[in-house]
Amino acid sequence: MDDNIIIVVIAGNHAIGNKDKNGKALPDRPNIDTFPAVIESATLPLIVIGATNNVGKEEKFSQHGPHLTIGAPGYQVRCQSQDPAKTDPFQDSGTSFGESWFSRFCTLGLRKVDRSGHFQVEDKGLACPNGLAKRPMLSDE
Repeated sequence: MDDNIIIVVIAGNHAIGNKDKNGKALPDRPNIDTFPAVIESATLPLIVIGATNNVGKEEKFSQHGPHLTIGAPGYQVRCQSQDPAKTDPFQDSGTSFGESWFSRFCTLGLRKVDRSGHFQVEDKGLACPNGLAKRPMLSDE
């Protein structure tokens, strides 16, 4: 993998409360088990993002385990509908919100990603090893 490429992916939202299309409860899946996050490795150092709330606590729906790199805000995110007829904002949750937040964070200050899975953010004092699951990031507010 080229050192100038950063790949950020979601952990998944299937840790608890899964239901099939008919509303029947499905087993919980606490560990990351979906592509592409599940293929994260030393030779493919993906940054796998879980969801946290606005104080940095891991959300119950967010999958975790050895592939998880870090958490980012993904709970009750204020959203705007793509439907022009719907003008009121709403709240939604998911690891995809954390992934987009973290991607934005990277574009604002990411300086280096090395093959060991460490990254450093310029002037932010942040360095997180790949696989660090219990040290989520806090909101940028």
